[in-house]
Amino acid sequence: SGSQPVSIRRLLFDLWAREDRLSPSSAKGRLFSLMADMFHPSVSSHWVHFSSWLLLQLSTLTPRYSNKLFDRPLGECTFENLNLDTEQLSLVRPMAPLFSLERLSQQAASQAGA
Repeated sequence: SGSQPVSIRRLLFDLWAREDRLSPSSAKGRLFSLMADMFHPSVSSHWVHFSSWLLLQLSTLTPRYSNKLFDRPLGECTFENLNLDTEQLSLVRPMAPLFSLERLSQQAASQAGA
C-alpha cells in the first residue's frame, strides 16, 4: 500500500465504498460483503487496510457523524491512571488460544503459586 500513489488508493476505496458494491445498511452486512467479495489470501495485507476503512466508512452515513464526541479538545482534558485488577482477567482465560504466551505465563504463575 505504501508504493501505490494516494490517488490510486483513493480511487480503489471509492470504487468499493459505492452502495452498489457493498452492503451499506449495517456493519454486519458490510463485514459479510467484505469477507465474501474482497478477501483473497494473495492480497490479505491490502485487504486488512481497505476493509477496516470500508467498515469504518459506515459511520459517515449516520446522521450524527458530524456531532462532536467531546465538549472540548482531548489536549485540554485531564487524564488519570487506571489500575486494573488482573485477577479478573482470569475469567477470560479459556478464550485465550491454547499456546498463547499469555495463557502459558498464567499457567506457569498458577503452578508456581500452588
